[in-house]
Amino acid sequence: MKTQRLQLLLAAWVALVIIPGVIAVVEGTTADSDITGKIFFWWIGGYLAQFFVFMVIMRMVHKNTTFLPWVIASLLPWLVDWTLPVSWLFLAPWILLAAGTAWWILTSADREEELRTHGIPAVATVLKVIEPRFFNMVINGVYIKRKLRLQIVRNDGTPPYEAVLHGTFMLGEIPDEGSRLNLRVDPKNPHRFATVSGDTDSGSTDYAYPANDAPSTDYSDGQDLSSQLEKLSALHKSGSLSDEEFTRAKERLLGSQ
Repeated sequence: MKTQRLQLLLAAWVALVIIPGVIAVVEGTTADSDITGKIFFWWIGGYLAQFFVFMVIMRMVHKNTTFLPWVIASLLPWLVDWTLPVSWLFLAPWILLAAGTAWWILTSADREEELRTHGIPAVATVLKVIEPRFFNMVINGVYIKRKLRLQIVRNDGTPPYEAVLHGTFMLGEIPDEGSRLNLRVDPKNPHRFATVSGDTDSGSTDYAYPANDAPSTDYSDGQDLSSQLEKLSALHKSGSLSDEEFTRAKERLLGSQ
């Protein structure tokens, strides 16, 4: 992710949220006047343009974020358009809200990028996909909220552990149970992590796989036999490996030495 590009897009988003409402007032629109076709065009065009830019922004900063920015992007343009003709006094708080949202997205993206760059590589197996208890949160017909219960295996020797990922996913891209996710984990907080695309740089990820998959037969990751056996034993104790899978994996490992 390029910070400068994100900054430009966020600035464009703020402008597209505010400018159509300002144009309406400049054109003489008041609370009591009829809405002309020109003003209606500016409002609809501005809304669609800002939301397109916002979707690009959220794709850049990844999907695992709260739904609050989506709510703001959906409602704020209409608040601007309908309140500015009533009074210019509404302009300042709307600018502050839009700019504050942009700042929050930027700083959150910077923190996440720092985590992705310097976090501990890990691989997570999706143990369960949890839907909302009362209703599915579908955001603008494109994104949907899901909670994933994960088993995380880090490459620094930390025993596997479970954690929860609250994510926003595009429809059709929701992970299934048994799916694997590449992560970077905060060294100071094992339950703070970020998903990354591509392979981890942990040297080997053959020990992290869905519980219903056969273990990898490639154990040539430069570790000694004792370390590899300990790794398999940890997976077996955590429940990632059944007794049969653990036995087969151990036999392969011992046979390859």
